[in-house]
Amino acid sequence: MVEADPPAYEPAPGHFTRRHRLSARRSSSLPPRANREPAQHEFALKNGKNRQWATLKLFTSTPATTGTYDARAGIQLPTFYEDEPISGTLEIEEDKLNHVDAINISVKGSIITGVSTEAFVFLDMPRVLWIKPMGEPTKSDGRFSFPFSINLPKDVAITSKPTDTPRTYRIPPTISERHTKCTTQYELTVHIRRRGVLRPDSRIGTALGYIPIIKPSPPSRLRQSAYETNTPLVGPEGDAEGWETLPPTKFHGKVSNDRIIQSSFKLSLARPLSYTRGSTLPLTMALSCEDSDALDLLSKPNSIFARLRRQVSYTAGGPTISKISGSDYKDEFQDYDLAAWWPSLDRRLSEKGREDPRVRYIDGEIRLANDLIPSSAIAHFAISYSVVVFPFDALAFAAMDTQPLLTVPVEIGTTLPRGPRPLSYAPQSILGASVRREPAVTPARNHLDISSHGFL
Repeated sequence: MVEADPPAYEPAPGHFTRRHRLSARRSSSLPPRANREPAQHEFALKNGKNRQWATLKLFTSTPATTGTYDARAGIQLPTFYEDEPISGTLEIEEDKLNHVDAINISVKGSIITGVSTEAFVFLDMPRVLWIKPMGEPTKSDGRFSFPFSINLPKDVAITSKPTDTPRTYRIPPTISERHTKCTTQYELTVHIRRRGVLRPDSRIGTALGYIPIIKPSPPSRLRQSAYETNTPLVGPEGDAEGWETLPPTKFHGKVSNDRIIQSSFKLSLARPLSYTRGSTLPLTMALSCEDSDALDLLSKPNSIFARLRRQVSYTAGGPTISKISGSDYKDEFQDYDLAAWWPSLDRRLSEKGREDPRVRYIDGEIRLANDLIPSSAIAHFAISYSVVVFPFDALAFAAMDTQPLLTVPVEIGTTLPRGPRPLSYAPQSILGASVRREPAVTPARNHLDISSHGFL
């Protein structure tokens, strides 16, 4: 994926002295266009004697070594951002143009589900680059040049049936992964048409990377202030606007003496529920239990399992169903790093102003990989994300729940929101252990899903 300078992560003062500055890893959040190094990509046509007679050149604002990676082909693709024109030129040797009648160029976007015969074309933009009546093109050093610039639309209108009203969708990012059966791809093709039966047409082209600009709304004023001043985040009690606090989720388990206990937790996620890849997803949890011994076990940071999950939904039948659901649709899941958790030092008091022995407050965050594919939905294909909370896994505690406890839909964007850059609050000492541990639950679909509750 496209990489650029990461968001700023700064240590805060006071009791957050264990906070860290993240290493200078690369991030896919979009940098200002003026700061991107332009790159030139070249593709050649050669004759039977291995002599190059036509060259396709593409100019991108993304360095050639950091464009979208096509995992199936094992190459970096020329990559374009939303609102960035596909610019380039075709160069042809002077003596080769004599027998050319026309040169056409096209950009095509398609969704492939399984095999190439199942491709659905959602974008087709043919253009005439040159025809003979236009006269001789610009020539330099014995080569004719045919410059072009193509602006991709942000949206396309698609119908499931000829009689249906078209629905508008944002065009998706390029997706090509070895482990994902469904891919989205963009192709630029130049068609050189020749005269004469003995002079076959020629084609030259390449796959393209495309990245939509998905920009989350700004966080709350209090969160922005915390980022600006390097101070701790204000919790849900003091910043209701800045958190999405979900209803209590109950769960059961047995402690060491086979005593069955019931606990509950209230999970809060930072608003808005849209986060930029390469940054962090702040969390906080209020954990309740009448059994103080069990509460001590469950509130340990390494007992709580929450992580980001990606879901790819598609059907091989094309856009014949209006919603991403039903037996014709296939789902592929992929889980990412676990959340890091640590005891909250600012939320130990209850709303009444005194410490409640039946409640523990734990802060957390999920580090979002810089190569996450952004959220997308078009016709019969969708990529969505959620934060999943799995059953707790503590020493001397056996969870009675076998499926994930809670799923919260979130959006993954590509560029930072307006305002100060986000900070990471996770203590450095817990990051390594937290991202490597695996939940004691096999992923399944029949768990509590709040997507219908209107939190997005």
